[in-house]
Amino acid sequence: MKGIRINMKKIKNNLLSLRIILKELEYKHVFAWITLIFFVAILTPCITWLYKLLIDYFSHENTSPVNIILLVVIYVIAQFLQESIENLQSNFAVKLNYRLNNRINYVINKKLSVIRAELYEDKAVFDLISRVRENITFETINTFGNVLALFMMIITTISYIGIISTINCYLPIIITCSLVPYCILFFFQQRKKYEQNVELSNKRRYVNYLNSVLTERENAKDIRTFESLDYIKGKVQKEREKVYIVEKRLAIKQLRENILVNIFQYGIIGTTLFWGYCKYRDGNITLGDIMLIITALQGIISSFSSIADNFMSMSDFSFNLKDWKTFIDLEEEPLINIDLKSFDLQLENVSFVYPGSEKKVLNNINLHIKEGEKVAIVGENGSGKTTLLYLLLGIYEPTTGVVKIGKENLQNVLRDYRKKVSCLFQDYIKYQMSIEDNVFLNRQISKKYINKFVEKNDFIKNFPEMEKTMLGKINDLGIELSGGQWQKLAISRALVKPETKILIMDEPVASLDPKSENDLYENFDDICQKKSLILISHRLGVTRLCDKIIVMKEGRIIEQGSHNQLMAVKGEYYKMFTAQQQFYK
Repeated sequence: MKGIRINMKKIKNNLLSLRIILKELEYKHVFAWITLIFFVAILTPCITWLYKLLIDYFSHENTSPVNIILLVVIYVIAQFLQESIENLQSNFAVKLNYRLNNRINYVINKKLSVIRAELYEDKAVFDLISRVRENITFETINTFGNVLALFMMIITTISYIGIISTINCYLPIIITCSLVPYCILFFFQQRKKYEQNVELSNKRRYVNYLNSVLTERENAKDIRTFESLDYIKGKVQKEREKVYIVEKRLAIKQLRENILVNIFQYGIIGTTLFWGYCKYRDGNITLGDIMLIITALQGIISSFSSIADNFMSMSDFSFNLKDWKTFIDLEEEPLINIDLKSFDLQLENVSFVYPGSEKKVLNNINLHIKEGEKVAIVGENGSGKTTLLYLLLGIYEPTTGVVKIGKENLQNVLRDYRKKVSCLFQDYIKYQMSIEDNVFLNRQISKKYINKFVEKNDFIKNFPEMEKTMLGKINDLGIELSGGQWQKLAISRALVKPETKILIMDEPVASLDPKSENDLYENFDDICQKKSLILISHRLGVTRLCDKIIVMKEGRIIEQGSHNQLMAVKGEYYKMFTAQQQFYK
């Protein structure tokens, strides 16, 4: 009983969760669908009753042909009406599911666009967001359908019980009592089935992963180089055998349980048939009554099974009230609009710790970047450069200290700030869309500005039909770009934003050939113009063009100054630059 109580609690929470989500829909649409379902649930038993009357009329010699014709017409009309309503309901369900799908995704996307970015670093929050993104739409629609199906089955069952009570007032009680053990057995059968399927799905998931290792293109070179094909194929076979053992065990269990369920089900039907025969022989009921009882009994058994099945599905609705409310209540970024006057960036005693960690990635950073200043940030891997970049973008909020833009706390003016900042990320997205989509991302930019930008961009000029040139193999006519070409495209994406006041570039020359890298250096002033430039690079050749160089180590700023100043003191920057320089002599 404990397990049942737990499941009922789940069901209650899931229904509450469903109510919260469904409030995003117009109630008139939900009411219309429920109304259609109600009529379908009522009509089914009524048609059975009409069929019973037809059998009885046909059995009596003295029945008027007019009555029979009238009853046949009513029966045909009822059948036609039922089919029409069912078709209308199915069509309406498609539309409502579409509306629900769109609305849920709108709410999710809207929330994801405003939550604080650093929350993604918290594993628990990330898992929550992943569940919401991957499961909520399907699970909600599925549960919504289960609720409506449950509603229809309950109405149908009540209608059938009401009909057979007209034949014998004790018959519904006897049938209901006889169905109790059947329902209990069916319920626990479904419970076991779910738990077993969870075990099986985990094993299948691993097999699917191993198969993907063998089939994905990017893995081919590794598999051939290390001659690991036979090894991985062997692992696939072993895991498939494990899946087969579980499937075989479940199939045997399922067979035993199905036999037991069928014994109960057909035992009830057989007993009722025998009772009906005895009553018919004594002249207490008609042939139509027997047909009605059996049809109603089958309908009740089917409804009881569906009710139990739907209750199980609802109890396992993964996105419950707690998850949904936790997601909706995630902390959001401030939405204050302030017209920024100054674009000086200042970090005051800034430290940062990732959620779930105790180690300081940044430790007591003090830094001032003047508007229009060109700053390079250098250091070893893991020194905190990228984390500092995310703080300057406002993606992360300092654990302690404050990042200011002008006199304002950066976290309070993110909306206006992001209009004025552009960034080339090291791990930029390679959209499998057109070149135009990749560069401009549908930003509101004038055609005149775009034409001017394209004219100055030698890379984009190579694709005169950039709106039609698709990238990636997901498109039939898509082309593949080299690493260097993708890098140039990503640089173009960062530079095209006309209102940019602060340009941040993380490893801009990482995939460029020497000539392209040299071209970037030669056009450095044109790229920067009057913008503030914050540059992260392991290739130190570009740092000579910057006004200030920040040297980081283990989350701290250990040196800062111009190239000449840092070379003169022969500190960490000097060691890094000379070590790299010797390979270019």
